[in-house]
Amino acid sequence: MLILKTRLKDLSDVMNIIIGKETKDPDAQTADQKNRAQSLFKKLPLLNIVNIEEMEILLLDEDNFNGLAKELSLIGGDSVKEITNRILHHTLSISVGTQYSWEGFKGKKIFKNLKLAALLIKSIRLNKKTENATEADIVKIFKAWLVRCKGKEDRQSRKCSQSNEVVPSDACNVIA
Repeated sequence: MLILKTRLKDLSDVMNIIIGKETKDPDAQTADQKNRAQSLFKKLPLLNIVNIEEMEILLLDEDNFNGLAKELSLIGGDSVKEITNRILHHTLSISVGTQYSWEGFKGKKIFKNLKLAALLIKSIRLNKKTENATEADIVKIFKAWLVRCKGKEDRQSRKCSQSNEVVPSDACNVIA
């Protein structure tokens, strides 16, 4: 009898999936979604504008967007500032950061209009410690991080020229 009930439940679950009624938690990811999110996560940090454009296309898919937001939210930290900086550091190289400003001032590209910006805000809010963070608080940290990228890149360049080392362009991708 128990075997029959178990089999009936399995068939019911399969039928619900076929007709589009998911009996699981709506926030739960399928194995395929999780694998796709992890493969997107491995493409980070984005090292150039072409990478940004490719990621923007991938983020148009809602499953990719939500899955990657969930993965980024697991980076962690203790405060809005720390979590935001850690997520930015993991997502963007310093060389890419120098090409953007939040509003697009000084001839730079506009960051706030990117799907990536919305992704980062969502990932910060998915973290339990920062779920109540305001957009204004998060954006303030974004702006500061983007402004500091030029100085970080300059310091890394000077450091590399003094030591005569060949260092990858994103080697200066450090948390500020």
